[in-house]
Amino acid sequence: MPDNFIGLAEESGLLGALTDGMLQQVAEHIARWNRQGHRLRAAVNLSPLLLTDSKLPDRLERLLQKHQVDNSQLILEVTENVVIEYKPATIEILNRLRFKNFGLAIDDFGTGYSSLEQLYRMPFDELKIDRSFIERFNGNKDIRIIIEAIVMLGQKLGMEVCAEGVETAESFEFLAETGCNKQQGYLIGKPLPAAELDEFVGRPMIDARAARAIV
Repeated sequence: MPDNFIGLAEESGLLGALTDGMLQQVAEHIARWNRQGHRLRAAVNLSPLLLTDSKLPDRLERLLQKHQVDNSQLILEVTENVVIEYKPATIEILNRLRFKNFGLAIDDFGTGYSSLEQLYRMPFDELKIDRSFIERFNGNKDIRIIIEAIVMLGQKLGMEVCAEGVETAESFEFLAETGCNKQQGYLIGKPLPAAELDEFVGRPMIDARAARAIV
């Protein structure tokens, strides 16, 4: 799992090369899906350590142009710590990525206690509710209120809201009632190799829950 090797990659200075390799594969997969008629978006977790590289936005754009992939089909996910630290150089890079129409998502939202002012000033277009809230919502009135408030806050700020860790029908239906834009979790689909995703996306969507999730 990523937790077992990301720290080592950071310490050894290999995180940049590892991320570049992942982005190369993602660009190739998206290009293939486009040729097959499946216009999908893919999300890649980006370490805050890489948001100090001023050449990153241009390098990413060249990579997608090489594979004839639209910038909007790549979502870059960064943790809420980026919002909290609010480094001017990092904000400049994020703004350039958004100007180039890349998707930007705040991952694990709700665990870092970022201020509303910081959130407002950042150029993100997606907010992802941390799975710890989804796992505890059932029977917990306070957690339900927090989730509803996050959904409303994100949407009022012009962001799409995605819930992580959706593993039960109860959580799926609750989130649908809140108006949450997207859901992610084992109930919808487990992690798959790219080749198997081709088959998953191409088959008829009989399950309404899966259809709503993919849309």
